[in-house]
Amino acid sequence: MSLKVLTIFGIAAKLIQVAVLPVAQAQTSLATCLPEFGWMNNSLHQSPCVVGAYMLGVCNSGEFTVLPLAPSHHYTGPTAGQANPCQCSTVVYSLISACGACQNRTVEAWSAWQTNCSVVYPQQFPGTIPSVTRVPAWAYLDVVKSDAFNATAAKADRSAPESTGAGPKPTGSFSTTTTSSPTPTPSISGGNDSGTNGSNTTGGDSSSATTSKKSPAGAIAGAVIGVLGGLAIIATLVFFFIRRRRAKTAPSATYAYNAHSDAALNASPPMSQHSHNPLPRLYDPSDPSTFPKTPAGPTVQTANIASPQQYQSNQYSGFPEL
Repeated sequence: MSLKVLTIFGIAAKLIQVAVLPVAQAQTSLATCLPEFGWMNNSLHQSPCVVGAYMLGVCNSGEFTVLPLAPSHHYTGPTAGQANPCQCSTVVYSLISACGACQNRTVEAWSAWQTNCSVVYPQQFPGTIPSVTRVPAWAYLDVVKSDAFNATAAKADRSAPESTGAGPKPTGSFSTTTTSSPTPTPSISGGNDSGTNGSNTTGGDSSSATTSKKSPAGAIAGAVIGVLGGLAIIATLVFFFIRRRRAKTAPSATYAYNAHSDAALNASPPMSQHSHNPLPRLYDPSDPSTFPKTPAGPTVQTANIASPQQYQSNQYSGFPEL
């Protein structure tokens, strides 16, 4: 196989790799914290928005996205019939509330957040903490008594050890306390600040944010389309490569024949070395054929008529010999 064909396959492999990459994407956050809230980040430099997305992904097939906050809204708790254990944990509530606070927004009270939860998990997380993240200690602070996330208390506890791995066991049975619809929630809806109790975070406007669950089926379909596109590119490049090689043939016989014919046409027969002009005849008054020809038409022509004496042998002009 030639070097060009190997190069084509290498490029196609890269395209296929790029097309498959989205399948491996996990939890993400499009929300950005203000610089002054950098103390909320964990030791991996992950914001509370990112950590919250990882924790919510545990109950959402491993995928969850936290969207940025819009003006006049705030993050809200799970809706009726869609609550899951992760959303009903005060750890997740504190992380998502901190995500709102770091964008300089107010947050929803815990009592409003857990309204649709059949069972709550105070100061504990009901699942296993993903290995790619670490939960700050302040996320485990008590929010039930104060009924809100307290940013001041969280900042004071920022140096405490982080949590990793499995969290404490929930204080209830999943089989008896789950809601009628255990389907993982695809989003967290937003709500206005009116009618809710805000925490002690600063900032005039509150905001809403929704989180969207990525569809694995859509990611797989995108990967399949990417693979098929890569194979189509390979086939197209190989086709043009083979066609280009076949097009390189020798010059045609017609061109050679024309070149030979041109050479024959351009050649002219050599002139004979023995060809010469006839000598002019001497003027003879008695021979009309030696008379000069009368010019035709109005053209005037002149001719030198040689005297007969010029052609007599042994004659010359001058003085006689003595």
